[in-house]
Amino acid sequence: MSELLLRPERIRLKNDAGHTVFSTDLPMMAVLASYTGTLNLPSHAPELSYTATHQTDHLIGAVPPAADRVLAWGQLSDPSDYIPANRPFDLSGGVVLTGNAVKFSGYAQQIYLWQCLQPLVSGGNLYLRETWFNHRSSSPAYAGVTIPAISIDYNLRAVAFVGGS
Repeated sequence: MSELLLRPERIRLKNDAGHTVFSTDLPMMAVLASYTGTLNLPSHAPELSYTATHQTDHLIGAVPPAADRVLAWGQLSDPSDYIPANRPFDLSGGVVLTGNAVKFSGYAQQIYLWQCLQPLVSGGNLYLRETWFNHRSSSPAYAGVTIPAISIDYNLRAVAFVGGS
């Protein structure tokens, strides 16, 4: 039997198993701002014997000061190495879009590349941070691999947890 408790200071709802499924004693998530759009990431060519990691912060917009979390989803129109096309995926904690590590036994050529994307709040603004690394050896037998340009449709929410006791 489900139970509903209504008092001026509290609302609680339990399911048939007796588990609380809603309670004003618990903090509730409030969406303070929503952001949707498309981010076009450029291609990244390999770098000859260069081992730096690159970061680019793509500005999305201002964040309300009370926001303490970002919930994020994305969708690609073309597939990446890890994510199929036209299927929403969680982007809240970051996601690897592309990755590869190849080593040819007995040869000096190797390719290492990866690209990831994560939401970032800094200085009152919301960004999608793109991080990538694309390195190839100096062997002329292999021209290297370019991280392809990719478009991501994003859906972001700046949220805060309010209420509760």
